Amino acid sequence: MARKRTKQRRRAARGPAKAKGRATREIEKCFYVGVISFAVVLTGMLAHGAAFYPLRSAADLVERAEPAPSRNVIYRQAMVLGARYDSRPYWHAAKLTPGVPASQATADIAIEHLIPCESMGRVVHHLDSNGKMSYGILQFQDWPEWERVSGIHGSPDNPDDAIRMAEWGIENGMIDHWGCASILHMT
Repeated sequence: MARKRTKQRRRAARGPAKAKGRATREIEKCFYVGVISFAVVLTGMLAHGAAFYPLRSAADLVERAEPAPSRNVIYRQAMVLGARYDSRPYWHAAKLTPGVPASQATADIAIEHLIPCESMGRVVHHLDSNGKMSYGILQFQDWPEWERVSGIHGSPDNPDDAIRMAEWGIENGMIDHWGCASILHMT
């Protein structure tokens, strides 16, 4: 005699398959959450990628970890200001006007204030907020152009070269090259 399938028997027959289906759905849900989490983290890393710069070698890491050595008096005074006021040694002298030349003495004092704000005296390479790479202790973005115009040659990573170039720039009214000039109320 054929047994009639009842709801109870049908449920009993489907029970293991249903449990297996639930387990599969839970695994799929965990996998989905993992993929979404990975995508969010990756997107965040890419969005903040400008803050991370590639290291070319172990020496590059050391170079960025330590302040750049220099016997330059301006550099040493900048480090004193940086130690005293951190990255914000505010300007208390007369404001500098972009496009208006400044004296060498004024340029030197301005550089002493700019170095702590721009890099704390470290050789830094990073992508700036305007999408351009910035280099050295004074964060030059257009060093080759400045070399061509000024006739001064060197490297923005060399503190002495960077200070000499910045001195030339400020003496020729280019104080607005540095964003820190407005942050420190120099302009």
